[in-house]
Amino acid sequence: MKKSIKNILLVLVIVLSLFMIGLTVYHAKNNLTTTSTIGDTIEMSSDSMPSGDMPSDSDSTDGMPSGEAPSGDMPSVSDSTDGMPNGEAPSGEAPNGTDEDVDIDSSELPSGEAPSGDLPSDSTDSSNGEMADGGFAGEGDTTVETTSSSSLTLTYMAYIALWCIPLVYASGYLIMSLGFKKPVFHKTRMIIIYIVGCLIVTSGLAMGIIYGTNHFILGDSSSSITSSTVEYSSTDDLHIDNTNWSYDETNDIYYQIGIVYCSDPDTVEYESMGIYVPGAYMDATDNGDGTYTCTINTTATIEGYTALTAPIVMPVNTAGYSAQAAPTSYASSGISDYTDAGFIYVYAGCRGRNNGDDYSGGAPWGVTDLKAAVRYLRYNSDDLPGNTDSIFAFGHSGGGAQSTILGSSGDSELYTPYLESIGACMYDDDGNEISDAIAGVMAWCPITSLDTANEAYEWNMGQYASSGTRSDDSWTSALSDDMAEAYADYINALGLIDSDGNTLSLNESSDGIYTSGTYYDYLLSVIEESLSNYLVDNYSNTSDMQSYVDELNSDETWVTFDSNTSTVSITSIEAFVNHCKSASKDVGAFDDLNLSQAENYVFGNDDSDALHWDATMASLLIDNESEYSTYSDYDSSYAEDYTADLDETDSLDNDTYYRQNMYNPMYYISDYYDGYETSTVATYWRIRTGITQGDTALTVETNLALALEQYDSVESVDFATVWNQGHTTAERTGDSTTNFIEWVNECLS
Repeated sequence: MKKSIKNILLVLVIVLSLFMIGLTVYHAKNNLTTTSTIGDTIEMSSDSMPSGDMPSDSDSTDGMPSGEAPSGDMPSVSDSTDGMPNGEAPSGEAPNGTDEDVDIDSSELPSGEAPSGDLPSDSTDSSNGEMADGGFAGEGDTTVETTSSSSLTLTYMAYIALWCIPLVYASGYLIMSLGFKKPVFHKTRMIIIYIVGCLIVTSGLAMGIIYGTNHFILGDSSSSITSSTVEYSSTDDLHIDNTNWSYDETNDIYYQIGIVYCSDPDTVEYESMGIYVPGAYMDATDNGDGTYTCTINTTATIEGYTALTAPIVMPVNTAGYSAQAAPTSYASSGISDYTDAGFIYVYAGCRGRNNGDDYSGGAPWGVTDLKAAVRYLRYNSDDLPGNTDSIFAFGHSGGGAQSTILGSSGDSELYTPYLESIGACMYDDDGNEISDAIAGVMAWCPITSLDTANEAYEWNMGQYASSGTRSDDSWTSALSDDMAEAYADYINALGLIDSDGNTLSLNESSDGIYTSGTYYDYLLSVIEESLSNYLVDNYSNTSDMQSYVDELNSDETWVTFDSNTSTVSITSIEAFVNHCKSASKDVGAFDDLNLSQAENYVFGNDDSDALHWDATMASLLIDNESEYSTYSDYDSSYAEDYTADLDETDSLDNDTYYRQNMYNPMYYISDYYDGYETSTVATYWRIRTGITQGDTALTVETNLALALEQYDSVESVDFATVWNQGHTTAERTGDSTTNFIEWVNECLS
């Protein structure tokens, strides 16, 4: 009898231990928000991917400032290894339509869980494989951002190990009690068996947690969302349901997730969003079922804002133009940085470059979805806290690119048929048109201006390279030179001017391809200013500054330091590129011959996931075929392939040219393009780029800033290149999240 009771107790201990271990694993899976954060970003350049394989995220490895994305994994890093301020996005999509945590260049948002907000602070620059300070990914190359949540992981592992001890001991004694006696279970052997058993069980469960966290939370966002039990709002009525708020008492945040922002969505997993509101802005009544009925409190203030004046921030963590999955569960990490500052945090899902099983991807669907989310906020502005005249988008790499598109294309008629096709809010209840324009844009390392991005890459970096596809015995070396010349023609027609009103242009030169002229001199001055700022920001005396310059000149003298002004002069762009910014991508950096870049998928259609889209390359391949054909490695099919793809149309019967215009901020802000002054352009702009990134040419961000400074309705352009940083959420000092919040406050002061 006594023995039976003992056996029953042993069984109960075993059952209890298994229950507690299972409960711990369940909580670990739900609470370990391994979303991309600024501090933990991994970059992977698309160049390292085998041909034909498309990087999960395009730009590179972009990251977002703190404020990770809600559940629905988004590529942590995109274009390169940059990060975004808090507010990371879900993992980006892979060529097969699933989202991954890797971006082609470097950029993204938190996976699967509620926006945490953190952008990866450290990322790897795809150009050199090293970790850059900051963290977002963006274009061309892929990066993965993950929030390790190491402290939480260790805590859960400790709990599991604790419960494994009674589990193993009770199991051992039960086995002995059932008839297995010594010498099989000699005391010493039993101790060894128990220890080994604990280690095996603990290790197995720990690996399960890590695998589950990476696969279900950080991994492919489409699968994590599909298995979610989130309840989506009705598409019959797009008014916000103010009886359905949840509350995070610890952080004083009211939130709703699963809000579908259009009436005819192609995929609710992406065309929905989460809204996170500081508690002070709400008067709430407990419904008794875990939800609250809320009304707006117009008198409470947070950091000088009220519910009527608070800015609304929208993270765009779409590494390599990947998808940003909408949140499916709640986590406060990162979000509270913004709500504590008095901001409303809106994490809107959007489609990415890849087609899904039952929906279209690629341009212009990602930005179309974001515009629909903006329109939903305005449609419900009377019932939601936040000033819809103060909406700011922020992102890195591919996310930075889509933020710039959102900011430059406000109310563009090009988007109207796309918005109507998904049932976006086009009119308010009184029949007035609703705007999708926003107030400001924060872009880190945006992989944008794709119409000339390939040519810019060859002029800025490719012409100084002599290996791989740029080796003298390859036909693509001749193509590279021709693309560099074509870029000079573009610059000379673009009509950019500097702050003194001087027209910027390129001239033919004896050395290099168009490496003289006012545009060349201006770009060289941008590089010199970046290094001068770095010296002032990081060294307190001129002797240390000189020592750093001496290190740069270790193999040849290309930088001269003036101790009287603490500034530098650099001999040439070629010297800078050779030492700090070498080309990391092949010729056709964003539209390569093998259709393996993320941007090839951006301009794919329902029939072909990836297509060629560079009209300049297509023209050069036709016009110069006789020259290229003299090389033994030339394939005449390239010219036909590029030309044919340009005529492909999307589901609304618009061709590649039309879609490129929609996805090009320069189309709306430069009088070189037909779209000049056809949109409502954001008033405030802040652009940061890591100057050493090999993900895109320095000319891309520089031209964008120059064109914005020339645009009449733009009030502020804060542009800086950051020395010694690559494709990341680059900042001269401080962290990206804090700097972003402070900048928004300055804009609205």
